[in-house]
Amino acid sequence: VGSLTRAVPEPFLRGLRENQIEPIVLIPAGPVRALDAAALTPLFNSYARWGVKYVSVFAEPNARSSWSPSDWSKTGIVDRFIEIMAPIWRAQHTAGLSPVFPALKAGGEYWDTAFLEAAVVGLQRRNQHELLNAMTFALNVWTFNRPVSYGAGGPAKWPGARPYLTTPGVEDQRGFHIFDWYNAIFDEHLGERRPLISLAGGPRLGDQADASLPSVNEARHASCTKEIMELVNANQLPANLINLNFWLLTADTASPFAREAWFKPDGGTLAATTVLRSEAGAAQVQMAPTGDGALTGVSALTPGSA
Repeated sequence: VGSLTRAVPEPFLRGLRENQIEPIVLIPAGPVRALDAAALTPLFNSYARWGVKYVSVFAEPNARSSWSPSDWSKTGIVDRFIEIMAPIWRAQHTAGLSPVFPALKAGGEYWDTAFLEAAVVGLQRRNQHELLNAMTFALNVWTFNRPVSYGAGGPAKWPGARPYLTTPGVEDQRGFHIFDWYNAIFDEHLGERRPLISLAGGPRLGDQADASLPSVNEARHASCTKEIMELVNANQLPANLINLNFWLLTADTASPFAREAWFKPDGGTLAATTVLRSEAGAAQVQMAPTGDGALTGVSALTPGSA
């Protein structure tokens, strides 16, 4: 995680790359607001010079909490988001980075698939074809406490899915297979799929997003990880999904997320670490635990993206 004013140290990034770990820099920088793209140019140039490809600015722009109350209440939020991001994306592209569309909140107060579709159409309407052609889309591939298969097949398989509605027997994008739903938008409006990078995902201990299902315990956390890695090794994930970034590698003892960390401060580990090692197979699994909390994911590079 980086900031708008200070880069992640170059020696740290170099160490990652020397260990074949592709760094993805997230700059949450809330609330969503207009930024001085010229002031960000030196930061983007430094990251590009250090071998970074992906810098994601802002997080979950379809969530109310990502905006100031006054800005959220205004109309045309997607158009305003595009106007805010366009100079940032152009600055990234000019620096040699891939322009990154930030990860959306699955569901969200502004339904994520509607937000993404409106943004893609809005960029096309503005003739921003060069940006779209260069753009990478970030996403979070949470399982929540639903089955790993939840939502697989996208809207073609689940035509009854509707925004903001939970219909018995109908699945939607609020699960691991969120990429199927985003790819359907790319297929319809762009005619080709854009690269997807995972910022975080998989199961989270204690998650009970769906009140009708049990919360995620350690055994379920491990079994979900195993199911996901079986999909990776069977090459059953879309070719445009570059990586999976499992949550959460390590956290300080005082962190509210310490219980969810795969590597504990006392040296213990979650069962999922053993599962991931045993299921690595064709995937390029990258695990580099540190004690400083700087790394937040256990990544698996999908075979189709290698």
